[in-house]
Amino acid sequence: MPHLQVEDQRVYYAAGPRKGRELLLAIHGAGGDHRHWPEDMRTMAAADCIVVDLPGHGKSAGRGRQSIDAYADFIESLVAVMQLDALTLVGHSMGGAIIQTLGLRHSPWLRGLVLVGTGAKLRVAEEILHLLDTDHPTAVELICSHAFGPTVSGSTRERYRKGLLQTPVEVIRDDFLACNAFDVMEKVNGIRIPTLIISGAADELTPPKYGNYLQDHIRQASHTIIPEAGHMLALEKPAEFIEAVTAFMA
Repeated sequence: MPHLQVEDQRVYYAAGPRKGRELLLAIHGAGGDHRHWPEDMRTMAAADCIVVDLPGHGKSAGRGRQSIDAYADFIESLVAVMQLDALTLVGHSMGGAIIQTLGLRHSPWLRGLVLVGTGAKLRVAEEILHLLDTDHPTAVELICSHAFGPTVSGSTRERYRKGLLQTPVEVIRDDFLACNAFDVMEKVNGIRIPTLIISGAADELTPPKYGNYLQDHIRQASHTIIPEAGHMLALEKPAEFIEAVTAFMA
């Protein structure tokens, strides 16, 4: 299993065959890990793809960060260690906040963004924040109850639930607090690179209106809405998700 040392922490990543094509780096959401992306993404025809576990998540060591800016700093360090260039970043939910932040930094190695189930502002319900301090299992059940559209399989929902239960509660709490503090609504028009926004039509956490706002305020943006998909749209509708990314990369 491939690991790297980044910011003095052992970081896990997974990648498909490197064929010298366009390169994607995918960043998961709050409390998540690399398993929140479909495995077929790593072998998609349009691009080479790397998926990473953020610090304290999945198979990566250390502790999570406490702000979106700190996670963006980590991704910049990862890109430097891996010597990546001409990179398109894919970010889901909190990962989308991270890559918006990087887009606003105008990093020279960054050529495009894919914003998945995210927004320019990510407020978190007070009930979830309270439960993460007092009752981790109940918090997970509440998150799961809003994470999926109507057609998700029971096995997909259960894998997601188990993954959140395995993630240290302090990591999830810090992630959600970081999301709650994130707000670039007045700045997002500073993103000046090609951007694809993908929303789930049935997403209760970051509904399509969030994607509409991003499309209206990012100059080179397009917006795809996947029918019947919820917040975890890449897992719920992997074929449709990969098709949208493939069309963007063409």
